[in-house]
Formats: sequence, structure tokens, C-alpha cells
Amino acid sequence: MEVHHPHHLAHKKNWKEFFLEFLMLFLAVFLGFLAENVRETYIERHREKEYISGLIQNLKSDTADITKVLQRSQVKQEAWPALLQLADKDLSKHVYDTIFYEKFVKGAFVPIFRPNDATIVQLKSSGNLRLVNKQDVTDSILSYDKIREKLVEHNDYLVKGNDEVWEKAYPLFKAWIFADTSYMDLSRRTLVRFDVPPLRVDALQQQIFFGHLGRMMLILRVNRDYMNQQKDKATTLIQFLEKRYNL
Repeated sequence: MEVHHPHHLAHKKNWKEFFLEFLMLFLAVFLGFLAENVRETYIERHREKEYISGLIQNLKSDTADITKVLQRSQVKQEAWPALLQLADKDLSKHVYDTIFYEKFVKGAFVPIFRPNDATIVQLKSSGNLRLVNKQDVTDSILSYDKIREKLVEHNDYLVKGNDEVWEKAYPLFKAWIFADTSYMDLSRRTLVRFDVPPLRVDALQQQIFFGHLGRMMLILRVNRDYMNQQKDKATTLIQFLEKRYNL
């Protein structure tokens, strides 16, 4: 007896089924891409806010430090101009000896403001400045950074100018007494005895010294102007960033 087996023909998909499978696959890939993109965007925005928060802390530190340096430099700002008034005096008269030593030591040390630039340097060196997706914020940060760089560069002139004043003063007085606690209280920058060694009178050396001293006072004035500019800029930038990022 013959048995006839029915032939099972393979099911042929029509174009609608192919399109549906393609659509499902496309949606799966697209949604995966979209989810990854949302995740990366979230991470970048989180990192951006962390950088901005760090920058704000740096700026607040800068404004506090500038205030302190300006206060300390005020002593120099008052002492050395008073010393400069001796430029046309006859330093062979011992009445000027004590004044010279006293005013010199008052302004002898130069306070330097060192910006807290950790966040800005990291943003620039690592290329993460791109994470800041607000153009006005980027522009404000870079504008502040230019002032910071200008002040840092000018600090070198300030230190060099101060060193030159010291060097030109050596031929005129006995600098070793600054290390003698019987003469000087360096913590307070004051004389504790007034029988100081007489000044060495030399018209040329005196002219050179006071020339450098006058130049130094101009450098100090410019440096103080730069610090005030940076303080104002930092204060404005803090307010701007806190408002822009709701911090």
C-alpha cells in the first residue's frame, strides 16, 4: 500500500514582513544609539558642572588671596615712597641713617599673588574646555584667563625689580644688620635699636639706587592695578557662573 506524504512548502515572507523585521532592527539599533548618546551627554554635563564648581572655588580663593596680598603690599606702597623722598637729601647727615634703614626694611619684601589656576589649567591642557557647551561661559573663562596670565607674567617684573633695588642698595648701607636681631625685628619689620651703621655716601650709587627705587614703585603700582582688575573680574565671573549653572 503506498503512502503519500504531503509536501510542506517553506513559508515565503512577503515584503511587509521583511519591512517589519527591518523596522524592528533599525529601531533597536537607533534606540540603543540614542540611549548611549543620552548617557554620554549626561556624563559630560555632569563633568562640566563639576569643572565649573571647581573653577568657582578657585575664583573665591583668588579673591580672598588678592585681598590679603593688597593689604600686605600697602605697607610697601607707603614705606618705599617715603624712602624715595630721601633722593635729593645729603645722606652724609646721620639724621637720615635711621630713616633709610627703617623705611627700607618696611618695604623690603614683596608680596606676590599666585593665582589658583588648577581648574583652568586642567581644562585647557586636557582639552576638556570642549565640555563647556555654553559659548558665553567659554568666552568669560578665557577672558579671565588672559588677565590671570598677564598678572603672572608681571609678577616676574615685580620680583626682578625688587631684587634690583636690593642690589643697588648694598653699596649704600650695611645689609647684614637685617639678620641681626639686636637691630631688627623682622617679624614686624621694625628697628629695635637706632644706632645703625652710617650710610656710605656715593653720589653716583645714590642716584642709581633711587632710580631703581622709583622704577620699582611704578612696577608695584601696575601690579596692584592688575590684582584689582583680576579681583573684580573674578567676582563678576563667580556671580555669572553661579547664575548660569544655578549653583
